[in-house]
Amino acid sequence: CLSAVQAHRAVFSREMLAHDACDDAKMTMELYKHWRRQGMAPIALQLGWYYVHWQKVAPQLYDVLRWDLLRPERCDRDTCKEEDQLVDAHGGGREYRLRFRRASDRVAYFNLAKRRLTNDQRAQPRDAPPMDFPQFLGDVDGSVAFPVCTAVIYEQPR
Repeated sequence: CLSAVQAHRAVFSREMLAHDACDDAKMTMELYKHWRRQGMAPIALQLGWYYVHWQKVAPQLYDVLRWDLLRPERCDRDTCKEEDQLVDAHGGGREYRLRFRRASDRVAYFNLAKRRLTNDQRAQPRDAPPMDFPQFLGDVDGSVAFPVCTAVIYEQPR
């Protein structure tokens, strides 16, 4: 289901304030006028889900990593959705997946999680050299291997 905020963002490439009566009315009228000017044809919106899928999480560290290091600071329905934990069938550890509505939210989250993983002693193996990863910009999908887990980053059209 597509919200008016998402439709407005996709059509006009700007943000509006959700749950504000004046902005909601303005946003709805702008979308309606745009639709009428386009001849009431369906408006194609390119939308996708942006994922960070944590895999191969060591079972003995899963709870510590999930609740202290990997969990986002804010997880509401407009920002991100935590998906059920999965058990890796290949014996490589447990999994945890986050689904974001916007790429920019995923970038902000992943850079925070990366900083937490590189700075927290619980996520470092003993006698390991310090880790230094470049800033994630969000324009590439792929995976990043940390000593205690792997992050798989991808986009899925919806």
